[in-house]
Amino acid sequence: MASTQGKRFVTLLITLAMVTGSLLSGCSSSKEGAEKLTGSGSTNAGNKGKPEISVTIYDRGKVPPQEGTYENNRWTKWINDNGPVNVKFVPIPRNQSQDKLNTLIAAGDAPDLILEYDANFRNQLYNQKQLLPIDDLIEKYSTNYKELLNKYPILKKLGTKPDGKMYEFGTTEAELGSQFYLLIRNDWLKKLNLQMPQTIDDLYNVAKAFTEDDPNGNHKKDEYGINLSSFSGGGVNQMFGAVNWTLKDGQMIHDWDRFKAANAFKKKLYDAGIVDKDYLTDSTGQKAIQDWVTGKLGIWIAPSGTALDVNNMETLMKNQPEAEVLPMALPKTEYGQYNPQLIAPIKTTAVINADAKDPEAVMKYIDFMVSDQAGNTLHYGIEGQNYKKVNGFPDKTGFTDINKNQLDWNFDYYQLLYPRVRQKYIDDKMKDLSTPALKKVDELKKAANVIYLSPDRPVATFILPEYLPQLTKELSLIDTTVSKTIDDIWSRAVISGSSYTIDQAAADAQSTWEKAGGKQLEEYYRNWYDKNKDEAIYSKDLYNILK
Repeated sequence: MASTQGKRFVTLLITLAMVTGSLLSGCSSSKEGAEKLTGSGSTNAGNKGKPEISVTIYDRGKVPPQEGTYENNRWTKWINDNGPVNVKFVPIPRNQSQDKLNTLIAAGDAPDLILEYDANFRNQLYNQKQLLPIDDLIEKYSTNYKELLNKYPILKKLGTKPDGKMYEFGTTEAELGSQFYLLIRNDWLKKLNLQMPQTIDDLYNVAKAFTEDDPNGNHKKDEYGINLSSFSGGGVNQMFGAVNWTLKDGQMIHDWDRFKAANAFKKKLYDAGIVDKDYLTDSTGQKAIQDWVTGKLGIWIAPSGTALDVNNMETLMKNQPEAEVLPMALPKTEYGQYNPQLIAPIKTTAVINADAKDPEAVMKYIDFMVSDQAGNTLHYGIEGQNYKKVNGFPDKTGFTDINKNQLDWNFDYYQLLYPRVRQKYIDDKMKDLSTPALKKVDELKKAANVIYLSPDRPVATFILPEYLPQLTKELSLIDTTVSKTIDDIWSRAVISGSSYTIDQAAADAQSTWEKAGGKQLEEYYRNWYDKNKDEAIYSKDLYNILK
């Protein structure tokens, strides 16, 4: 056994060394390239005679009316003026992206380039033969992306499907981060003489007090202790380690007991009136955001990007100037204590539609978006308009109000393709802390990283979904179909009082799982893990990328 572990450790060190070396190299190149930052405007290439392609863009409802739309704004114009192709951007609602894409695909209207974070959905497109292999395109027409592959070899591994061909383009994050934050109103804790929750029972008791004891002081029963809307129910699941695949006794399993415990806790919150009774209708989480920024929510489970949104922080500070917000560790449960799921630091994000009329043009667009010219312009803006140069670096100090309207909402145009690790050195060096809200967000992120990126606690997902194997077409259909049905079963139990219990839901969920072929999924992952456990990329190993 010791010999096997030693071999695995050596293999792991080699893999991580390659990745870490690439990341450090990216930081080094950022230092060297800072003096020649190319984010300062147009090449005046013009649009005439360029090939035309269509590309998805997440619609988060953030484009200010005076700036236009997701299809047509200053940055779509910049891309078309400076890039090698003319792009028609197709807005895809962020929280219903798969429904919208499935509708477009069924109608034969899918865009040429599909940018989508969800690995399972991209796998589904592969199984449906909706994707174009990209090996030859990269070899013949790429310079920038080819260099990225050489620098981060793991991208090729992640982008290759079971037939041995590459189908997916990828990128890097700027740094390791958490999928979600658990935020709490510390001023409410102080006002009610409560301690920071440590256990799941503590969390319940604090949330109950927040609901019942008027911590916002307006003499109305308008507070919710915690939220369950949209993404947040999954956050509660992770407190119990209730994720799709758990490691137990050396095997990958779907642990029903954990899901039963997590949903029993949700039901307890719901029955006590601690959460919004209409949380299931808040599919985008917008109601929870409004409750948070108006002082009606005491504990907020939010995607990390939403939790760190400067506009949300500004609104909270305006409405609740006394607000003191802290991140809190996920509470201990009978299954232990976990860190939230990590955001994959290196991942695949983009695929080409098999029916794309001009794949070469799509490849040229990707090469352009991987360039520093595109990445830096879209991230930092235009010199003199969105930043000034200080010692060769972009300084956004004094441009906060302008950038709120012009720049801060445009990240989906580049983040799914441009390797953001190149910008980390500059971002850290030239961090804009010119407003109280920016300072608060920076402090919040630092505090959250100390808690959530600690290797002292296991990550709820021991292998990130992005690093799991491609399912067959049949298994993918089972997985997609049964997951939604089972989610609905659990939700029904949470809101149905005594008429439909958690025990009934657990029995129905397991029966649905088995009838739909869930045992086949269990066998597939169990066999994969047995054969690949020495080479798999585990969540606990990703912490080393930071060193």
